[in-house]
Amino acid sequence: MDLSFAWEVTVDDVLIGLQRKRINVTWEQADKIHDMIDLDEMEEAALRGDDMDEQTELALEEFYNQIFEDGQLKPEIRAVLGLGEVIKLSPLEQAIDDQIRDLKV
Repeated sequence: MDLSFAWEVTVDDVLIGLQRKRINVTWEQADKIHDMIDLDEMEEAALRGDDMDEQTELALEEFYNQIFEDGQLKPEIRAVLGLGEVIKLSPLEQAIDDQIRDLKV
């Protein structure tokens, strides 16, 4: 059993976690996000795992829960990354958008 009883979430962990979601960020942006997240919650999530791989996945899952809301990056995270506001489509607009996307395939 490869179990770790001590966890420390680093800026590099944040950087790698974002890159796994195909979100390219600078180290400086990752550092700002690192300061915004609840590190204790991530560490507690990790320690629920039985081995290092499971601990890593649990910590990442908690990280994603903290930075995403309804499938989109939270506004405060988007602001750090210099991204604009997310425009939410009405159900009708979403249905039309889906149909258009299906036609392009």
